[in-house]
Amino acid sequence: MQTGRVRQEEISEVSALMCRNFLEVNIRDYPRAMMEELAGSHTPEKVAEIAKNGHMYVVRSEEGRILGTGTICMMEGSETDSYIMSVSVLPEYQGKGIGRRIMEALEQDELFRSTRRTELHASITAHQFYEALGYHYMKGKESPNELGLYDMEKKREEL
Repeated sequence: MQTGRVRQEEISEVSALMCRNFLEVNIRDYPRAMMEELAGSHTPEKVAEIAKNGHMYVVRSEEGRILGTGTICMMEGSETDSYIMSVSVLPEYQGKGIGRRIMEALEQDELFRSTRRTELHASITAHQFYEALGYHYMKGKESPNELGLYDMEKKREEL
């Protein structure tokens, strides 16, 4: 496996991976209509826009298949905070270290390393995964927000 920045020709495959994740994994915890809307909105054009506005990483199999993805970007209006979004792993590869590899790549990225705080909004399925990676519940609130997501962050004391 190899981890690196997404290539333009991989955008459609990343879009399909994200949609599968919404419709096969997140649908277990969230309303079907909500997941279908998210899947419908994550077109290749939308994913290309996400990649353009941040640093999108993918984990590729030896054969070049995209197994997982994640993006880090600067928090809008902030010079000191970053935001992790769109972390997705093919359903059949979950629990095999792909998500951890994605997070390692994101945390090595210059946007992560140059900011004081990184925020993410974790799904019901994923919040314990992020907690194990050192993310904490914002304001100590260990329950989901109005969208059913856990607001989490990781702070760095030194830069």
